[in-house]
Amino acid sequence: MNISIPKSNRILTLIDQAANSGGNLLLTIIIARLLNPSDFGFYSIGLLLGMLSMEACQTLVAAPAQTIGPKLSADQLKGYCRSTAQLSLFLASMTAIAIFCGTIIYGFIYGLEAPLVKGFLYLLAAAGMQLHLWARRIAYVCNKITAAAIGSSFRYFIHLIAAIFIGYANFKNSPELHLIALGVSGLIAAFLTTFLWWPAKVRENFPFLLALKKHLNFGKWLFGAAAINWFGSNWFIAITGTMMGTASIGVLKAAQNIAGITGIIVQIMENVVPIKAARLMANKGTKASFQYVMRIGSLTIGTGSIITFFLVIFSSDIMALVYTEAYRKFGFVLALVSITYIMSLVVFLLKVIFRTVEIVRPIFITQILIAIMTLSSAGKLVSHYGILGAAIGLMLVQFVSALVLSIFACHLIKQLEY
Repeated sequence: MNISIPKSNRILTLIDQAANSGGNLLLTIIIARLLNPSDFGFYSIGLLLGMLSMEACQTLVAAPAQTIGPKLSADQLKGYCRSTAQLSLFLASMTAIAIFCGTIIYGFIYGLEAPLVKGFLYLLAAAGMQLHLWARRIAYVCNKITAAAIGSSFRYFIHLIAAIFIGYANFKNSPELHLIALGVSGLIAAFLTTFLWWPAKVRENFPFLLALKKHLNFGKWLFGAAAINWFGSNWFIAITGTMMGTASIGVLKAAQNIAGITGIIVQIMENVVPIKAARLMANKGTKASFQYVMRIGSLTIGTGSIITFFLVIFSSDIMALVYTEAYRKFGFVLALVSITYIMSLVVFLLKVIFRTVEIVRPIFITQILIAIMTLSSAGKLVSHYGILGAAIGLMLVQFVSALVLSIFACHLIKQLEY
């Protein structure tokens, strides 16, 4: 069966990627310019917490779907999409309800002006912004590119309206309104995307419980790895904020926004590469699948390296141009974060190899090692070198991840050859 993107959908694919990646980058820059580094750091904390909920949906829904779906027959795929949609909506609903109830309860107990109430609102916005990502990825599995493009365009159209009419007018006095608009529009787009590709008539050829079992068996190690990775990578940011204040978190996040230009490459590949790699493995074998990943990897890493080169050379000027002159002195943070994003691209490609053959335990083991390294070194790096130490630590996390996964990948390839 053909799970690849039809030529007729190439334009829609570009619209989807441009709306999602470009829109997200633009909106975050707008927010960063409206806030001072300290407030933007507080906003970034909410984004980090929202990423944890997104990781759960990604590892338990989207990642298994990208590997399992392309290996099914056309008839099975329809039922599988229905079952996966049910699982997706359940996780999305539980996440949104938990965040909303937590906000109301905390606000009722401590008062609506309590600092953490604002934090919960940031988290609601972050969850809405992140939950749409895995809905798009499953839409690609089911070859429903139109739904993904409509969902992304709708989400960022609403976000831009919120940024213009609410953000500029009320952001400094009432930022919660802006964040609620972002979060709610993201949640609506996630549900909209899911329902647009939900099959209208499906026989019970792939029941929900079977899909749930397959996803749990496949995703448990990925979820464990993602949770450990979240705590490991973000530990540097947490230590930095504790020792240096939330302004330092704002600077790190501001640099990550710009370096996210190379992250767009990862987002594009996340929707396409795992699906095609799984299809090639099912139809032509492991060797053809690995060759495809290596070929795409060489092209994308080369492109990303060129972008990174310019970000490193002109880092100070770019920080001042995108934000304000106050950020110029933090150009070195952008340089290090840009290198980190290139390493994360390598890590992503290595993870695709393991996910394709459904051997994901090495990813979990790698994250255990990274967590140990992070917990033992973060405090010392930040205390001695400040925000520079945090940026170096984030880069080392990706570098060591790439090194360990490369060793596992070489061992796996040798095993498959024999």
